[in-house]
Amino acid sequence: MGSDFVRAAEVDVKSFPRCAASTSVRSACVGVVDDLYARWDLPSVYLLVDGRLRCQASRGYFQVSDGFTTSTGVIGRVVSSGIGEVIHDVTGDPSFVAAVPGLRAEVCLPVRVFGVVVGVVNIESRGLLGSEVAPDVERAAMFLGRRLEVLCGLPVASPAQRLARIAVDMASQTGLAQVRRRAVRGAQEISGMSSAALAYRADDGWVITHAAGPFARVMRSWDGPVLEILSGRVRDKTSSYFSPAENVPIGFEFLPREVRALSVQPLIVTGKVVGLLITADGEAAAHDPALTTAMELLATQTVAMLAMTCTMEALSREATRDPLTGLLNRRRLLQHLQTAAGVEGAALLLLDLDGFKAVNDRHGHAQGDAVLQDVAQRLTCAAREDDLIFRLGGDEFAVLVHGVDSPAAAAALGARFMTAATYSDRHVDRPRIGASAGVRLLTGEPASSALFDADVALYSAKRSGRGRTVVWQPSLRRDELEQEALLSDLRHALRASALTLEYQPVVDLRSLRVRGLEALARWHHPVRGQVPPSLFVQLAEQTGMARELSCWVLRTAFTEAVSWSPSPDGDRLKIAVNLSAVQLADERVVYDVRTALAQTRLAPDRVVLEVTETAHWPISPRRRPFSEPSPPLVARWHSMTSAPATPA
Repeated sequence: MGSDFVRAAEVDVKSFPRCAASTSVRSACVGVVDDLYARWDLPSVYLLVDGRLRCQASRGYFQVSDGFTTSTGVIGRVVSSGIGEVIHDVTGDPSFVAAVPGLRAEVCLPVRVFGVVVGVVNIESRGLLGSEVAPDVERAAMFLGRRLEVLCGLPVASPAQRLARIAVDMASQTGLAQVRRRAVRGAQEISGMSSAALAYRADDGWVITHAAGPFARVMRSWDGPVLEILSGRVRDKTSSYFSPAENVPIGFEFLPREVRALSVQPLIVTGKVVGLLITADGEAAAHDPALTTAMELLATQTVAMLAMTCTMEALSREATRDPLTGLLNRRRLLQHLQTAAGVEGAALLLLDLDGFKAVNDRHGHAQGDAVLQDVAQRLTCAAREDDLIFRLGGDEFAVLVHGVDSPAAAAALGARFMTAATYSDRHVDRPRIGASAGVRLLTGEPASSALFDADVALYSAKRSGRGRTVVWQPSLRRDELEQEALLSDLRHALRASALTLEYQPVVDLRSLRVRGLEALARWHHPVRGQVPPSLFVQLAEQTGMARELSCWVLRTAFTEAVSWSPSPDGDRLKIAVNLSAVQLADERVVYDVRTALAQTRLAPDRVVLEVTETAHWPISPRRRPFSEPSPPLVARWHSMTSAPATPA
């Protein structure tokens, strides 16, 4: 048997002469690849270096894939399992990584050093591989393993390779805490010291954000003054290495006797030291400039990754959080609704503030923003631990809750959050703010449907008098469809001039003479019959059609008034047109009145603009019966009276 082994070894030496003549790990890998390339296309050798499979040599490749993990590709699979593979059709292997196009077959066999798998010898081909290829690759892998044993091991990872691996690992982390942990662990690996810590200069002073190793507790105990001393040593953006066992200067008494070596690298942003990467060990060691350079690179990579992670977290917050209140936004609501679709007892509440527009009009948008922030805080305080609060935009909020299993419980839920959002009379510096709510019990419907239904319920609450909670039920959807159909008909009627005006005389009670006529819009629907003005006017105001309706009334009434004959005493009859609260609040109403006058050439002094009962001025928190109108409305009123249309 001994002679057979010798003869086999002699055959291997003849088969792999370049590898046999090698004097280093690198030349052994290059040699065995050159030996195989004399017989086969596309040979390569990969060895484990610092946890990654690095290509040590290859021939015939236009591109080389490098840095495999042991869970990547066929090569990683062979190293992790220790079992060689012969693959006749690589297109059917989903884990195959193609370095060049058109590859068809692969033979990959493990290389063992002292019984441990340390890499692979690999042959790939664009065509079929004969049966003699696998035995040849197996001999090459065995011969290379024996040669590596003679040459005493594997290639040692260079500082650059180790830094590259650490940088890749840090880039794969998803949070600041993870990046900090990986940076500290990397500092231990690169420096060879047992302990490391990361310090950060906060607004209120220095703080250790993470520490690891035997001296982690000591490092965490270092307070601001201690870290200020260390930062002073790197203030000029230079690294510092200490040997505390020798000549400890005054001021460094915080270092325990057990710490025999200490290194500090600055974290620099825009030329300023904002943090420290600290390593410590219980064994004294001489300063190594190569290690210091590597640690400086690690510190640079750390600060870059921390900055990038902060930016990504900020972008993530912006994408899912309302910037004004800090609450979750509509996007997050839709995501949570999808999750809650199959959860029994979940409910969605939509909340809309009543009277919020008066805050902006009377006090300005800065005060309006303060109100929204205050409401957000109130809703958060009213929420239970598992309730989620959202701001959807404007003055509309949402609450997603669990444990609501009946309409009565849903109504109680609405009342609770409405109370939280309502300002009491003690807020004398702000108009009274109320709220209306719509609630949808979730029963597995899509997120968009649940949101639509809750919105329908909210709309119903506001339409029925505000300050109420309406729980969604199927009849509300029918009512909504009815409203949409009526709105569509109204829009068509306006554009087809299907509405009419009726005129009501305005009589002087002293002389009993008719002084003018008040124009009243009427709508006779071809199917519904006479639609009450209280219905279609309110519908127009609630759906953004108030201006279109108002312009039609102004234009039609003014046109007809021009044709009226004078009264027996020679006076021209005045024409009165109603202005609602919605129209009066619209800045364009001045332009609309003036435009109608210009188009019809009606004398402005014949026009009376009547303020309807609903167009009251915003009432102050003290509820004075005759409070002053808000400044924007006063300015608008003066603009209209200078038209000069006559205010009633």
